[in-house]
Amino acid sequence: MKSLVLLRALLLDWVRNGSNLLLYLLFLVSAVYLGAVGLTFASDGLPGLSGYFVPGLMAVFVMVNGLVILPRALTEMRGSGLLERIAATSVSKSVWLLCLMTVQIVTSLVLCALILVVGILPFGGPLRFSAYWPLLVAMGCIPFSGLGTLIANLAERRFSPSKVSVAVAFLMALFSGSFWPPTGSIYLQDLSLVLPLTYLENGLRASTSTGDFSTATFDAVVIATLGVAFFGLAWASTKWD
Repeated sequence: MKSLVLLRALLLDWVRNGSNLLLYLLFLVSAVYLGAVGLTFASDGLPGLSGYFVPGLMAVFVMVNGLVILPRALTEMRGSGLLERIAATSVSKSVWLLCLMTVQIVTSLVLCALILVVGILPFGGPLRFSAYWPLLVAMGCIPFSGLGTLIANLAERRFSPSKVSVAVAFLMALFSGSFWPPTGSIYLQDLSLVLPLTYLENGLRASTSTGDFSTATFDAVVIATLGVAFFGLAWASTKWD
C-alpha cells in the first residue's frame, strides 16, 4: 500500500512540474516539425524520413526522461531532505527504485504515443501498430533511469548531477544516430554500438516503420540486458539507511 502511495506521489510531482510539461510540449512540437520535414522530402522522392526521424525523437525523450529529468528530481529530493524521510519509512530500496522507473515508464509511454500520433499520422508516414514499440519504450526506460540514478548518486558530492547527465545525454544523442545515421570514422561507428540509445532507436524504427521484427527482437534483448545491469548499478550506488 505504501508503495502505491509513493508511486502516486511521484507521478503527481512529475505532472505538476512546469519544466516537465514544457519538455512535453517541446517534444510534441518537434514531432510535428520532423513529420513535416519527412513529408517535404518524400515529395522530392525520398520517402520514409518521418519514419526515421520520429522514432528517433521518441528514443531521445525516453533517454532525457530517465537521464536528465530523473537526476534533477533526485537532487531536489536529496536537497530538501525528502529522500532521507522516504528512506526512514518501511519502503525498501528496491521498491523505491521500481517506483522511480515506473514513473519514467508511464510518462514515456504517454508522450511517445502522442509523438507517433502528431508526428507520423497527419503526414501519411509509414507506421505499424504493434506491441513492440510500447514494450521497447517501457524496457528502454530501465537502463536510462538506472544510469540517471547512478549519475545522481555518484556526482552529488563533487559535480552537479544535472550538468553531468546533460553532457552524457548530449554525447549519446550525438553518436547514436538519433537524427542521422552514424557516419565518420570507424571508431565513432563502433562507439554507437555500445550506446543503449542506439538499440532503442533501431528497435523503435524497426517496430514502427520498417516492420523488421527480428531486428526489434534483437534490440529488445540488448536493452533488457542493459536494463538489468544498470538497475543493479543504481541499486548498489543508492544509500538507503
